[in-house]
Amino acid sequence: MGNTNTASQLSNYSKRNVRVFVTEKAAEIDAFIASQSGADDESLRNFQSVLTGGKKFSFKKDIECVRVLASQTQEVPWEPQRFLSIFVEDEDDENICSKQMIHNMTPSDMRPSVVFWVTYVLCLSLGLLCLLSVSYWSSHWRGGFSWDGSLQQFNWHPVLMVSGLVVLYGNAAIVYRIPFTWKQRKHIWKLVHAGLMFLALLLSVLGLCAVFDFHTSFHIRDLYSLHSWVGVCTVVVFTFQYYRFTASDPSPKFRMATMQKVLLFFFPSVRTQHREMCLLHWKLNSLKPINHTDTSGIVNIMYMITYTGDLFAQLMREDPSTIKGAEALMLGEMLTLPQNFGNIFLGETFSSYISVHNDSNQVVKDILVKADLQTSSQRLNLSASNSAVAELKPECCIDDVIHHEVKEIGTHILVCAVSYTTQYGEKLYFRKFFKFQVLKPLDVKTKFYNAETDEVFLEAQIQNITTSPMFMEKVSLEPSMMYNVTELNTVGCGDEGESTFGKMSYLQPMDTRQYLYCLKPKPEYAEKAGVIKGVTVIGKLDIVWKTNLGERGRLQTSQLQRMAPGYGDIRLSLEMIPDTVNLEEPFDIICKITNCSERTMDLVLEMCNTRSIHWCGVSGRQLGKLSPAAFLSLPLTLLSSVQGLQSISGLRLTDTFLKRTYEYDDIAQVCVVCPITQATSARNIIYLFFFFFFLAF
Repeated sequence: MGNTNTASQLSNYSKRNVRVFVTEKAAEIDAFIASQSGADDESLRNFQSVLTGGKKFSFKKDIECVRVLASQTQEVPWEPQRFLSIFVEDEDDENICSKQMIHNMTPSDMRPSVVFWVTYVLCLSLGLLCLLSVSYWSSHWRGGFSWDGSLQQFNWHPVLMVSGLVVLYGNAAIVYRIPFTWKQRKHIWKLVHAGLMFLALLLSVLGLCAVFDFHTSFHIRDLYSLHSWVGVCTVVVFTFQYYRFTASDPSPKFRMATMQKVLLFFFPSVRTQHREMCLLHWKLNSLKPINHTDTSGIVNIMYMITYTGDLFAQLMREDPSTIKGAEALMLGEMLTLPQNFGNIFLGETFSSYISVHNDSNQVVKDILVKADLQTSSQRLNLSASNSAVAELKPECCIDDVIHHEVKEIGTHILVCAVSYTTQYGEKLYFRKFFKFQVLKPLDVKTKFYNAETDEVFLEAQIQNITTSPMFMEKVSLEPSMMYNVTELNTVGCGDEGESTFGKMSYLQPMDTRQYLYCLKPKPEYAEKAGVIKGVTVIGKLDIVWKTNLGERGRLQTSQLQRMAPGYGDIRLSLEMIPDTVNLEEPFDIICKITNCSERTMDLVLEMCNTRSIHWCGVSGRQLGKLSPAAFLSLPLTLLSSVQGLQSISGLRLTDTFLKRTYEYDDIAQVCVVCPITQATSARNIIYLFFFFFFLAF
């Protein structure tokens, strides 16, 4: 469609007749056209969106208009301060409106702007000036051009890249905006646009060949700078549109769809029905297998269903492989499980719906449906019932839903087998195989810390090794029968404490989280030193999570084992010790001595003073006999002569039976401070008073 000139002539360069309306004021669309099928006002304002739905809009006869036939020029009574509206007639009926071209346009809208001309000429001049400058710089200052692998071959690179990606590509992008092209035929300038784009691509590829050939001749490694990577990525992305347009699928169907796209590009006036069928053919042949984690494929399918409407439903009804009535769902065979449908994670529940449908017109008998899951180590029967169905009438089906919690990593194969008997007594049998991979979702590492007491601290590091975030619903430790567990993953007291990971416990891909637990022996086992000494099994972790689509997964680790600490024959621990004591003041501690051996001991206690710790009491006293697994509590008194953090050392236990001495140093630490008494404070005040009194005189 060409624009109007100064003589108010309108040239119609399309192959469709148009109607031109000239009004003194801006008018709504319902002033020119009316609905024949009772469309509402909102549909009338945007009537192009409902043309494909079967609604028709006719031109009003009580308003004057000018018809401009296809490929003709005719005068239009269009003056300044008036508004122009142009609509396209339908091919089959000239009284039906098919498309809106222009609505409420004034003469000033069609005049090329002075700012546009100045900007366009300036940009074109700068592009040509840039090309001439680069060419002069390469020829005069860098020795000219050649293609023999020498230094002069590199000079082609800047010239060709500027010519292709700057000058030609820029002009190809705005070729439709140049005012003198508005009166020309559209498909001619489409050819010019495509030619300039292809020439820009060709020059860019030659520029890359020049620099790569130069690097090969001088043994220079390629792609060693940011400039090279940005340039190659630009050319690759620029080339990708041609690749997707022509060579993404060498099949005959895709080549036919590509030819249809080319025809629609250069001949937009083709009939509407042909355009819809071509677009439907292109979309159906562009579909790819969909992974259950790929949401973009689902969006493309929903777009295709919405666009094609009844055409897709008609194709489904005519497809013999589609179950009868499936067109009502508008998904058809897309709900069918493919032969290799992707991956699931260890700990999740695999669920599948199995349906056996009788597509024939005969009644079959003794139908047995069996579903097995073959793993790398075993074969599991997942069928809810192994009994045969007596008969299955035509257009009827047998349905079953199977579930299985995946507990092995590797390849799994779902084997669905169906056996039945025809009316003639012939026994038939067929199978289908569906393969999927089971991957590991989490990486769990554990660390144990043995305290001075019988407490054990467990640190569990959990890493999400999938490609999607996880919601950690529960991470708990199930202790063994000898321990009680306390979770240290909350801030606050009681059950109302806030989690250290926040309210929304999400674990992003490749993120790691640490969980901490404290295990204490139960009272009935804490007294049995020999039993606790030999315990290596702590418990097992129970992990429950949900993935981004709500799939629930659960993993339980094997029994966690620790390296039991070696206490020797006698274990000495502290039951009571103060945190802070005063300097040179006695304080009490209570020691617990446990016989961890399998023999009776006769013990003698010796207390050796150190530089800072002095024991109070008699050294070398008899403690008596101590049976195996028995213990005794021993109160002791000591004092410190040095301030600061001091270690308690110097205890010696001697077994008189075997003449064996056990030394215990650095049992615990205590903070020693200097006390400030009331007398000392009063004395210091008196000293300060006399000091300031003499200072005043």
